[in-house]
Amino acid sequence: WNTGGFIDDMLFDRLTRRLIAYFVDRERGIFRVPANVFPGYLAALVNHGSASDGDIFAYEFEKYHLGPVIGSRTWGGVRGYFRPTVLKDGGLVVISEIALFNRKGHWTVENYGVEPTQVVHDEPGALIKGRDEQLLTAVQDLLQELKAHPKPVVQAPAWLPAYPPHATIDHPHR
Repeated sequence: WNTGGFIDDMLFDRLTRRLIAYFVDRERGIFRVPANVFPGYLAALVNHGSASDGDIFAYEFEKYHLGPVIGSRTWGGVRGYFRPTVLKDGGLVVISEIALFNRKGHWTVENYGVEPTQVVHDEPGALIKGRDEQLLTAVQDLLQELKAHPKPVVQAPAWLPAYPPHATIDHPHR
């Protein structure tokens, strides 16, 4: 149900960050570097209500190989606008002004949408009752991924002596 809004750049700046190291404090508390990185597994939920930047988000999520895209095909209307025209009665007229194409010069997403890697349709009756099959499928898939490929819990190494031997330091050029 992501109807857009030109935020995919901001989201993917965070989602594509990679964990490179950790800090440890005096109490042995561990902090990630970069601080705002998510080292776990991801899934994206999409449906016919995912449009404009919602289409772009689904497209980029697949292109970055961040995880499965679960749901139904997105709307396929990336065409955005910058300046709506205000009518005398307060209404608006919107004229599409932009569209998405790929680095090879081909249209992507436009007028078709993004096919999910795993098709799970929204069932309106189930949603009204509070059961979201797409979300349940994503949680089940991610739990299976965690079970099959658990992420290690990293422990800080022993404290270094004041003048450590050179071989105990992991230098970037090695």
